[in-house]
Amino acid sequence: MPKKTRKEKIIAEYRKRMKLLQQMNLTSPENINLQAEVTDKQIVTPPAKLQEMAAEEKTDQSKKIFFIQDLKKSLLFIVIIITLEITIYFGTISKYFGGVK
Repeated sequence: MPKKTRKEKIIAEYRKRMKLLQQMNLTSPENINLQAEVTDKQIVTPPAKLQEMAAEEKTDQSKKIFFIQDLKKSLLFIVIIITLEITIYFGTISKYFGGVK
């Protein structure tokens, strides 16, 4: 069996969440168990788990944002340093050849 692609994984995760939301809407608060139940090879998670999953998503998104910001800063410093090195290199060469006539 071939591995799932990224899109297939996203679609599968979306389907799971949709089923969880539908099951939450169909069940009343009195019928909700605090422990996960296994039905038809699908895991039904309690509302506390859904809140934890939402919190994890937010932290994952913030980590991605911070990573991108740090990457941009690093690239900016790298470009500045390389430009400075090139400027110094050509500056010293022009002085070297300028002195010999």
